[in-house]
Amino acid sequence: MYEILAKYYDDLMDDFDYDAYEKFALENLKDVWGGFGYDLASGSGEMAIRLKRNGFKVVGGDVSPEMLEKATEKARKARLDVPFVFSDLNDLHLEKKCDFVTAVCDGFNYVKGKNLAAAFNEIYSALNDGGIFIFDVSSANKLENVLGNNLFYEDDENLTYLWQNTKKGEKIKMDLTFFERDGDVYRRFDESESQYIHKTKDVESALTAAGFSYRFFNEKFKKFTERCNRLIVVAKK
Repeated sequence: MYEILAKYYDDLMDDFDYDAYEKFALENLKDVWGGFGYDLASGSGEMAIRLKRNGFKVVGGDVSPEMLEKATEKARKARLDVPFVFSDLNDLHLEKKCDFVTAVCDGFNYVKGKNLAAAFNEIYSALNDGGIFIFDVSSANKLENVLGNNLFYEDDENLTYLWQNTKKGEKIKMDLTFFERDGDVYRRFDESESQYIHKTKDVESALTAAGFSYRFFNEKFKKFTERCNRLIVVAKK
């Protein structure tokens, strides 16, 4: 799972502003500074590593063994002790009480609609009183109107990929084809995944039912509207 994507994940994410997201997260985690928490859907471990550098105790979780291996190696090279463990947002179980939970860059778009409330409930139960939950989803507008049924591609010296989206009900099926350079030839790899559309009202309903108070922001960390591409949530127990 994500064999080739894990290898090139950070390169493909080079337009994601981790510096700005880190600053935003730290501002909203100031009341639990230095506490223990989970970074879920951790991917290559970038946010977990940044939190660790800022004095937090953090465990990263992801569903992909390849991503976990990538994140573990990344933390090792940074000489930071960040454990990375298997964690599935569609069947979430957090073993320890915590002060914060983060899940950045679309992790909850991989959660089926029927599982969203259960994940929020598990996080609420794991958080200590006053605990903070920061996460985001690609908005319904982005998934329906920007990604939709469209084809995207990127081509550089060592990797070419095609990204075909197909809207099927409340999810977007993403078929990814990679051509990786290997000397004088290119090797083809195919991967597929699905992202689920979570309408704002459904996110609100699940957060409220779990017991959270919350604030919404857009991808620029300003006021969210339905026309924005990303819904960022800061929730508090």
